[in-house]
Parts: sequence; structure tokens; C-alpha cells
Amino acid sequence: MTEANAPESVGAMSDNAPAQSLESPARISDRLRHRLRTTGAAIASLAAVGAVISGLAGYWSTWKLVKNELSRDGQSVQREAVARPDVAPRLSPVVLPFVNLNNEAKDLFDAAPHIDQDNLDATIGKAWCMALDVINGWSTSASDDKRDAAELIDRALLRRPSSAIAHVVKGETLYNGNPEGALREYEAALEIDPNAPIAQFRKGSALILTGRAREAFSPLQIALRLSPRDPLAFAMHYNICHAHTHLREYDNAINACRQSLSLNKANWFPYVDLVSIYGNTGQLEQAQQALAELNAIRSGFTVQWFHDLGYAYSSNQQFRREFDDIIIDGLRKAGVREQ
Repeated sequence: MTEANAPESVGAMSDNAPAQSLESPARISDRLRHRLRTTGAAIASLAAVGAVISGLAGYWSTWKLVKNELSRDGQSVQREAVARPDVAPRLSPVVLPFVNLNNEAKDLFDAAPHIDQDNLDATIGKAWCMALDVINGWSTSASDDKRDAAELIDRALLRRPSSAIAHVVKGETLYNGNPEGALREYEAALEIDPNAPIAQFRKGSALILTGRAREAFSPLQIALRLSPRDPLAFAMHYNICHAHTHLREYDNAINACRQSLSLNKANWFPYVDLVSIYGNTGQLEQAQQALAELNAIRSGFTVQWFHDLGYAYSSNQQFRREFDDIIIDGLRKAGVREQ
């Protein structure tokens, strides 16, 4: 990463500030740098979470969208990610550092309005963090966080309706339970910026949840073409695997899941698909090996827990039929604990 100083003459005061100000240019410059670093550090913290957790959440590739909204006149923004020491015992040690980074991001986004009350990027970023908490099951009050995130992003979209990243975040607030609504927001983001990898990626993921797995390949492959070295490439490959699994295209699914794991072994979702696939195809030795790797990351994994997770994401009948008949059935055949 590189650090560059913000120019002293850009973006120092709000649009309503008086023409004559007693604030010195040096003070204005310091305040602007602080604002940009605060919001930029929050984006980096949020990005770090997304780069490791799962195909259901992840956001580092949004840098290509965010940088134009954070930067003024081409200036660069320093990005830092700082983990907090607090822990939540209910979560896997693999996941904890990234939960703490998400908390760090929320703290930074909360701090930004104290520097600039009109900092809309901070509003969007905080909504994003709260949506991420809900999607990943980190929230202590999912209904409250989902409501508050929706209110924040709706407020942001009223002021910045042409923001692609705001539409992506709006989609994230809907993703858990309303993938059809989320899909509309990802498509709205793509109307604004068709070359946004994060929007293509999330569209593909939402298509699976809406029972349209066959249609998911195109946006996922576009996302990979747009950003082949994206830190979220592992999640894109996982969703390709997952779409193939929903279609019983097991050889293709195995290849895509293995590709995902070669990029990020901390992501536990591909192991679920592999266990299910091997169970469905009678390859029980391979199923037990994949299950052991899954349990090493996600201890306490059960059929009932994963069934409830899938149903929480989508009520679409086609999705649920595929989920039950293929994935859940395969887990049972592989010998995964029921409860």
C-alpha cells in the first residue's frame, strides 16, 4: 500500500460552509486527511473480512467502486486494517479475527461523521458492516441490525441514487431472506457500472438463491474476467461450484470447489458441497475426509444447522427443492450428524 497526502485545497468544507472561514489551510488539510483515512481504513477492515469469510459475503473488490467516491481529484487514500483484541467465544478461532475487523470498520465509520457530518461514504460503509454481520450470523440482534442497515442505506440512496456501491449494499441488506429484492439491487448497480466485479459476483450468488442456478454462471464468470486476481476470486469460484451442485453437475462442481479452496482454505462452504457431492455419489471415504476438514474449520456442523441456514437465506421453492433433494440429502448420505 502507498500513502499520499490529500491536497490542501480540496473538499475541506461542507457545501453550506461560509465563504470566509477562520480555519487555517493546514487545519483544513489535517481534517481532510483524517476523514479520508478514517473512511479508507474502515473500507480496508471491511475488505479484509470479506476476503476470507465466504462466498456469501465479501467485499474487497469494491475498492474499484469505492475509490472514486472516496478520492477527490485523483488523490490516493491510505488503507489500514487493525484487529481488535475482543473475542466472541461462540465463533470459530478461524473467523474471530475477521469479526473483529468488521467491528473495527464499524467503529471507524461511526467516527467519520464527527469529522464531517455529511460523510455519506461512512453511512454506506456502516450499513455494509451491519449487513455483513447479519449475513454471516455475527449479529447479536439480526432483526435490529437488518432494520438499521436498511434505514441507513435508504437514506444514502436518497442523496446518492446513482451510486453503484450503495445499490450493492442495499442488496446486502435484503440478501438474507429476500434474494429477489437483493437481485434487483445488484442489477441496478450494474446498470450504473457494468464493470463492477462485486455486483456481478453478488448477482450470481443471488441467482442461485432465487432458483436460477443455470443463470448464475454468466455473471460469476464475468466477475472473474473483470478481476481475475481479485481477493474474492475464491468466493466467485465457490459460487460456480455451488451452482453446479444445485444442477447435479458434480464433476464440474468438484473442480470449481477445489479451485476455490486452492485460493482460500479458510472458507468452509466448499467443504459442505464436497461432502454432499461425495455422499450423493457414494464416495464415502472422500466424504469423510472432506467432513474432517470442514469440522476443523466449522466445529459443531450439523445437517439441521445447515438446513436452517439455507432456509433463512431463501424461501424460493425451487431453491429449497434443490437444497433439500441434493445438498441436504447428500450430507445425510455422507454421515453428517443430524443435530
